[in-house]
Amino acid sequence: MSDTSKTNARGAGVVDTGSEGAGALATGDTVSPTAIAGGELSAELPILSAVQGESSAAQSSAVQGVSAAVQGDGGDPLIGRILAERYRVTRLLGSGGMGAVYRAEHVHMRKAVALKVLHREMTAMPEVVARFEREAVAAARIEHPNVAAALDFGQLEDGAFYLVLEYIEGRSLSAALDAEGPFAPLRAVHITRQVAEALAAAHDAGVVHRDLKPDNIMLVERDGDPDFAKVLDFGIAKLRTDEGDGQKALTQIGSVFGTPEYMSPEQAMGEPVDARSDLYALGMILYEMLAGQTAFASGSGELIAVLAKHMTAPPPPLPDHLPKALRDLTMRLLRKEPEARVQTAQELGALLGALELEWSPRRAGSAPDGGFSRRAQGLAGSAGGLGALLGRGVQRTVALARTTGRELPTLLRRKVAVAGRPMPLWSIAVPITALSMVVTLSLTSASARKEEGSLGDRARRLATAVLDPELPALIAKAKSGDRDALAELRRRAESSGSAEQWVALGKGYATIAHHAASVEAYGRAAELEPALREDREVLTAFRVAMEASESSAEAMEIAVRALGSVGADLIDAVVRDGAGDKERAEVVSLGKKLMAEERFRGAASPALLVALELEAAKTCGDYKALIERVLEHGDQRSVRELTPLATTRGCGFLGLRDCYSCLRGKDVPLRAATEAAKGRAAPDLPSADEVARIGADAAPGTSAGTAPGNDDAGAAPRGAAP
Repeated sequence: MSDTSKTNARGAGVVDTGSEGAGALATGDTVSPTAIAGGELSAELPILSAVQGESSAAQSSAVQGVSAAVQGDGGDPLIGRILAERYRVTRLLGSGGMGAVYRAEHVHMRKAVALKVLHREMTAMPEVVARFEREAVAAARIEHPNVAAALDFGQLEDGAFYLVLEYIEGRSLSAALDAEGPFAPLRAVHITRQVAEALAAAHDAGVVHRDLKPDNIMLVERDGDPDFAKVLDFGIAKLRTDEGDGQKALTQIGSVFGTPEYMSPEQAMGEPVDARSDLYALGMILYEMLAGQTAFASGSGELIAVLAKHMTAPPPPLPDHLPKALRDLTMRLLRKEPEARVQTAQELGALLGALELEWSPRRAGSAPDGGFSRRAQGLAGSAGGLGALLGRGVQRTVALARTTGRELPTLLRRKVAVAGRPMPLWSIAVPITALSMVVTLSLTSASARKEEGSLGDRARRLATAVLDPELPALIAKAKSGDRDALAELRRRAESSGSAEQWVALGKGYATIAHHAASVEAYGRAAELEPALREDREVLTAFRVAMEASESSAEAMEIAVRALGSVGADLIDAVVRDGAGDKERAEVVSLGKKLMAEERFRGAASPALLVALELEAAKTCGDYKALIERVLEHGDQRSVRELTPLATTRGCGFLGLRDCYSCLRGKDVPLRAATEAAKGRAAPDLPSADEVARIGADAAPGTSAGTAPGNDDAGAAPRGAAP
């Protein structure tokens, strides 16, 4: 099979099996953002086609080389013209029934851009225009280095719409897979982590991609990394405002949009999708990078069979030689039930980042442990070790060297922030090297010790003594609530902060009862160090902030974003404990409103989700549908709703009839589910009583959300209003 035929088979089409004009859409193409590298056109032009219609592979108009694009230039009236008074069109990159993609140059900035132009006749189709506009809105919402940026959108004099996107020089992941076959585990993890981080930014902005596939991921050379990933093409993305804003949703219930081989089961069934559908698609891409082929490969005319496999069939096992942790994570992403997958892209990025750090030394050719203990490797690469003190710049530089095998001189000229000041990396390389030798020797000689925490603390103190001798004292003062220390530490943390610095800020703000700023800092610490999601001090600070009406809304928002399932558990606890308490009615109302949103469900654990659904159940059939999930996931939070179901009376004349007769069959494991739920403890979270004690002990003269005497001490970015 040629490269061209491989790519067309993989990207067999963006499928529409719905009733919202599939026939009309089948005549047009959606054009992805385009990039050129080494003479290869790496964009795909997937066709919108009905599954019931002709084979999309036969219809495919994917363009595979510059030669094809150049041949299409002849007579194109836009070549050489200046559009919208600032974009000079230089070359046609690809075209289809709906529009064309050009390479263009901003005439004033001399910057290359990708220019998508919708054919003028398409403006008579409102849905096509709406989808084109939605791509612009979706891409514009997301600001992340791993997402192709939308730069401009508008309408030309002849009525045609245009969209200007970042011009990316590279090749698609699909082209890389066709050329190189299965990837090494570390390379696959490196690429997948970047895509997960891009999705996290998209999901935070209320955007679900819905058509993630190798054709929509570009690999470019960036700072010595040949596999810097860029996510493209939000043409069929779902926006948070699509539904419930009084406007007709572009995707109707029962419609299926996406590429068959990467569709989640719920997407294949035409059901509503959320961020977890994108994670399924990313799991399919990870599977393909590891196995060299998609889990459910399709041939001509087999699209229905592929969709059926997504809904019913387990993916074939990955090769046994791959690391078990990676195989398990991939299969977890490919679970049929959304609640059984990794719940957020942020969580997935953290899991992949941990694997990347663990495996990176081996990429450089060392033995599995390189002569050192596994703990020594973990500390040397962890956010709590040297990398955190040197800031993200050093971490990424070292990771680049490990991952790509490139020489360091060029990388060492990069500037990084040390103690808040930009410095070339080479200027600190010598002391870092000396320090690393000392730490390594300490770790090696102590590898048999059990006092891991104290050893890590000694290593961090040693690193600090070399790089920033003032930092420990500054952190201690900030924790005490010193306003000047908080302001200075925040300035440093914004530049190159570690989780340790953000934790100190969170504690300091809590000390002065500045609860909104406290949880904002703790949230950023948890994003850097996921283990902090279980830290009692962090969770107590969040609970305190949630219970205070002036900071509760912000605390709940940050909890969902930064704490994941633990944050959802905490919000649920606040709502449960506050039910019926008039003084806490406002806080409870805020919590209930957030719990009804899709992003809360995306963060919540399977145990919490089934408990909430039990509370909402009304009929015997509702309860019956949940029993199997209770058996698998339920904890003590479900027991209150399960207990009455065992009662065989209470309905009908004199209450003699069984209200839940549908649960009495041998095929309904009600008793087993109840016992299983009783045996699983509910999350151990800070209680309302703990919060009350903290409130009673609060320092006089301070109030929640106010940093007394110094506005800088409470300055909080991301829109926080201390």
